[in-house]
Amino acid sequence: MEDVNVNNDDVCALLVTYSDRADFVVKVVKELRCQGVDNIVVVDNGSLHRSKKLLASLVERCGIVVLTETTNSGSAGGFYRGLSYIKSQMPCKRILLLDDDNCPAPGVVMALNEKLSDAEHKLQSRLVAIASLRKSRQYLNLLARGWKKEQVMPPRSSIYGFDFIQKINKFFKKSDPPFLESGSHCVELPYAPYGGLFLSLSLLNAIGLPRTDFYLYGDDTEYTSRIARVGGQIFLAPECEVRDLEPSWNEGEGAVFEMLLAEVEHERVYYGVRNRVYFDSHFYRAGQFRYRLNRAMFVVLLFLFSVKGLRFRRFLYIISALRDGEAGALGKL
Repeated sequence: MEDVNVNNDDVCALLVTYSDRADFVVKVVKELRCQGVDNIVVVDNGSLHRSKKLLASLVERCGIVVLTETTNSGSAGGFYRGLSYIKSQMPCKRILLLDDDNCPAPGVVMALNEKLSDAEHKLQSRLVAIASLRKSRQYLNLLARGWKKEQVMPPRSSIYGFDFIQKINKFFKKSDPPFLESGSHCVELPYAPYGGLFLSLSLLNAIGLPRTDFYLYGDDTEYTSRIARVGGQIFLAPECEVRDLEPSWNEGEGAVFEMLLAEVEHERVYYGVRNRVYFDSHFYRAGQFRYRLNRAMFVVLLFLFSVKGLRFRRFLYIISALRDGEAGALGKL
């Protein structure tokens, strides 16, 4: 394989925004341009009038491309639209995916470019992606600090990140794992979030486009898991940080059951559970027995937490989402 000259002129950044969040986009675009990224595509997923005006001003001042959706097609529809456009219209070889509030730290785009070139050269393959560090994503943060994957990431046959055997092992093994020096290693991942993912056009052509029937949540997990399914690899680069300008609703501390039963929007919970369970049951299952055990324990514990918190109607709602995920009943409600 020929070496690739590392140049941010070959990079295109893709952002998806919605509602009234263009203030975030302005900050991210400013930082991208400071890092030499001029090819920027923003998918406007049904933004409000004030944000549309801000996006229009960015087009005039910075020459970015804005693709407008009349309604919010969700993250899946937004990234589908943006990646389709980049494949056919943009003169770039590499792509940086970002949520509208994901801001690369100074120098990160060049570092990602170099990391990807090094990985492609060592592996003699274009089927490689680099995941940036997102400290708001607990599992990425722990992996960057040297925790072992089996202690951090849910194993195959888990359900919504819950694995009964893993919980038992953690309970009886209280000692902390050995830590490596932060930034001294790359960790291979089975999947990664959109935000901060850096990949080549060759890899995009190999894995195709996101599935729009996911609508919201979990589409990035299914999409990036395709990289391994086509024989590729994703590596976490701990020294390449993409900062979240706004905390995510589902990245808080505490038990997963308490989070699901808490006062958040019903649709967020439904799409989050349904789509993750669809992925777990269709693409991330290694054995029938372990999956069934985890499913049973998940339902029992969720029920007990719902009784404690007087949230039985939410419990039933989550169970319906779980069943829809297992049945593959996707799409927008």
